[in-house]
Amino acid sequence: MWGLIDHDLFTSVAETLEDVMRALIPGVIENVRVAKINQGNDPFRTLHSCALPDGHVKQLKDDIHRQNEKTKIPRSWPQTR
Repeated sequence: MWGLIDHDLFTSVAETLEDVMRALIPGVIENVRVAKINQGNDPFRTLHSCALPDGHVKQLKDDIHRQNEKTKIPRSWPQTR
């Protein structure tokens, strides 16, 4: 089944990945780009996962938002949330 997945699906994954990385990069990095993404021969697998308490996740998100407000240049177009 893994080899039957359309390669064009990975284009949108790469674009989404770039957007997420741009939002999370530290200030010393100016730009990021995904040059190539494909599915390879082996399907991906999750080796480990860990559930965090809701309060901890909210604190992490709030810390990231505060850091982004300090380091990111404000956009000149309106944002939707």
